[in-house]
Amino acid sequence: MATSGTVQTTTLTVQSIIDTAYRRCKIASSQITYEMQEIGRTQLFTFMSSLVNKGKLVWTIDKQIVAVKPYQVTYTLPSGTLDTDKVFYRTVTRLSGSGTAASSAGGTADNAFDGDVDTSCTQTSTNGNISYDFGSPVVVNILGVMSNGTSSYTLAIETSSDGSTWSTLTTKAAASYADNLFTWYDLDTTTSARYWRVRETNGGTLNLRELYFGSLPNDIILTRQNQDDYVQLTNKTQIGVSNQIFIDRQAGQVNMSVWPVATNAFDMFLVWRRRYIQDVGFLYNNLEVPSRWLDAIQWELAYRVSIELPPEVKQLDGAYQDFLRQNAQKAINEALDEERDKSPIYLSPMIGVYTR
Repeated sequence: MATSGTVQTTTLTVQSIIDTAYRRCKIASSQITYEMQEIGRTQLFTFMSSLVNKGKLVWTIDKQIVAVKPYQVTYTLPSGTLDTDKVFYRTVTRLSGSGTAASSAGGTADNAFDGDVDTSCTQTSTNGNISYDFGSPVVVNILGVMSNGTSSYTLAIETSSDGSTWSTLTTKAAASYADNLFTWYDLDTTTSARYWRVRETNGGTLNLRELYFGSLPNDIILTRQNQDDYVQLTNKTQIGVSNQIFIDRQAGQVNMSVWPVATNAFDMFLVWRRRYIQDVGFLYNNLEVPSRWLDAIQWELAYRVSIELPPEVKQLDGAYQDFLRQNAQKAINEALDEERDKSPIYLSPMIGVYTR
């Protein structure tokens, strides 16, 4: 018998998940009214939102790079952040030396590499590029782009061995670049090239204060303070290299206060965060969950909608609702058991006092 030859390509829409949940309540798809669909969608959203309370969901942990804004005490973390897992203060070595900067569309290319945020390379035509010839091949691990004025760019990062034929290393979707603030990108590559450049691809005109090709990122973990410790700091604006953070989890956003306050615009915070699952969306959308969670979600949704069935719809007795609840809990526990990275666990008891 021939198999499909595919893996993880079958998807379930929100509509199909709601329909399955009602079928488990012994209600045919033809009996599902608009009101019942909305009940299903609301309960699905509520459950998906509550999943983050059940522990770390491995697919919702991601990395965000937050640029240092000199003398700023508190940073608002990216939208959707639930909490931080670990936060690091990162410094990077800038690759330069006796190389040569170039701009394809006017402006002073050297200004983008001089370390002075008050100068800029302002191009005069669209879809230009700014490049740097390092003289010999180098590996770039991290890219920083600081715009002169808030602008939208759609960038391609490219490399070349001869300055004539270019290869695209990666592309960045259209995004807004804030004035006088770095946007940082980790380049997960070991590509070695003599020439590196950034090129606008969607009709924009590059106007950059700094273009930073970096390597050898050095990450130092920051200690997390509780609220009592942070509010009792005598001088919350003390200047220095940040080594502590306070995470303030508000209803609509998560704020990160750093101490001491960083002043180097060429440094950054590397934030490993836990984020919320994407919204349920429309009936034709898919859920942002691994397929291993789909059975648990359908059983849980079946139990939840069984409690809210409209009076005119067949009512389920308590024993059947309990059956739905038990199956939901079993499926959720099985899914949660798989939310792990299976790495070894090392226990290091503090026994030094007994061995001296």
